[in-house]
This record gives sequence, structure tokens and C-alpha cells, in this order.
Amino acid sequence: MNNVIGMDIGTSGLKTIVVDEYGQVIDSYSVEYKTEHPHTGYSEINPNIWYEAALESLAYVFGKYKSSEIAGLSFFRANAWFSGSR
Repeated sequence: MNNVIGMDIGTSGLKTIVVDEYGQVIDSYSVEYKTEHPHTGYSEINPNIWYEAALESLAYVFGKYKSSEIAGLSFFRANAWFSGSR
């Protein structure tokens, strides 16, 4: 099989999907986490939280699918920026 893993690194959680060769989502898994707001207008998260969420998600996927069934992995993070970029 030529399934692909997609991981969306969001503000409140990491969402993982497995998509088959026809573009159909055949599985999904989510890990929620909290974002810190130290000041008004600021959001922060320790990158280790993303790392641990990714490991948990991949453990789920590879607990169900053989590595030979996975053709690739893609990450998505829509709005990573720092406050000095405005």
C-alpha cells in the first residue's frame, strides 16, 4: 500500500491522518495540548510538546500499520511566526 501520514501541528493539538493512494482518509489520531499565554497577544509552546505529540501519534499509526504500508510523511504548520516579524 502507498499510504501517507499527514500531521497538522495546530495551536491546541496535533492532528494526524493516514491517507490512502486514492486520497481517502483511512485513519486519524489527535493529541491535545495547552498553549501558554504569558501576556496579552502572546502565545507560546515548548517545542518538546510538539515532539512528544508527534511521537505519540506515530506510535499509534505504526501500532496499526506496517512500515511497508507507509510511503511518506508530511507536516503542516500554518502560522508559525515570531512577534518581531510584524
